[in-house]
Amino acid sequence: MISNEQVMLTLTRNGYLKRVSLRSYGSSQKEIFALNEDDRMVLSSEVETTDYLVYTTTKGRYGILLVHEIEEARWRDIGSHMTQYMKLDPEEKIISAFTLKSFDTHMFVVTTSAQGMIKKTALSDLEVKRTNRLYDIMKLGKDDVLIDTSIAYEHDHLMIVTRLGQLIRIDLADVNPIGVRAKGVIGIKVRVGDRAVAAGIFHDETEVVIMSERGQFKRMKQDEIPVHNRATLGSSIMKTVKSNPHYVQDVVIAKLQDDIFIYNDHLTIVLVKDVPLMGVDATFSNVTSEAGFTILHPRIHVPVVAIPQNAEITHTEPLKFDI
Repeated sequence: MISNEQVMLTLTRNGYLKRVSLRSYGSSQKEIFALNEDDRMVLSSEVETTDYLVYTTTKGRYGILLVHEIEEARWRDIGSHMTQYMKLDPEEKIISAFTLKSFDTHMFVVTTSAQGMIKKTALSDLEVKRTNRLYDIMKLGKDDVLIDTSIAYEHDHLMIVTRLGQLIRIDLADVNPIGVRAKGVIGIKVRVGDRAVAAGIFHDETEVVIMSERGQFKRMKQDEIPVHNRATLGSSIMKTVKSNPHYVQDVVIAKLQDDIFIYNDHLTIVLVKDVPLMGVDATFSNVTSEAGFTILHPRIHVPVVAIPQNAEITHTEPLKFDI
């Protein structure tokens, strides 16, 4: 019988992870992460030892680990590498992670690729018997990579943003669930020289915060962003300045009272309400003196939602509607 304990869990893009007792965490500098110079944090959160950790990679694969099976370490340790538990390719990076108690839930995993492909998969389809290997979660085209994995209810909306500032909002009720081995469908059409860089889910959030590669921000109200047809360019969300262009790096979908956690060599908080509201004809604004940081997104713990008797059937391949 596994005893259920609260622990801290961290996972990095380069595949380092550790389980830390709350005692070690409590006696440490919590705002400082143990990271290699070229690495960044994907997940840092309090979890339970009976949770499953599910993570996805740039190569469109996913893995599952039980938290209690992850090697314990001190907060100031980098941790053990993922290859201690399963094989990762040398250039394969971790992009997203979430936790759950049970795969028997009416929730969906939504994956997005750099070339604008998306897929909605029933979370129950991810359950496997062996947890010592990686499995496909999205079949990718040539030179494509997975950029985001989100958790959604059946009727949530998906938002995708490209590096050059195109945004699309898609009603997921219009996207059929597809099995883990399938390629997916076009979410956003991506122009030559552009790529999707971030995605997120609208549930009951009201604010969209967009961060540029310069570490500047702008905020938009979600009700100002229209729902688009899938497989279109969407709409532009920033002014184009050809002489000194801005490029989108990340996006946060949040409520007005929420915090945004940013990290360079220490953790800093940016308040969502402190990010200026700006229209689509504006660029970005400085809201912090920090530089060279990335956003640490909050962990998603998947709720258990009863599967209805009339639940939509998962298709093994996408229906052929794309031209």
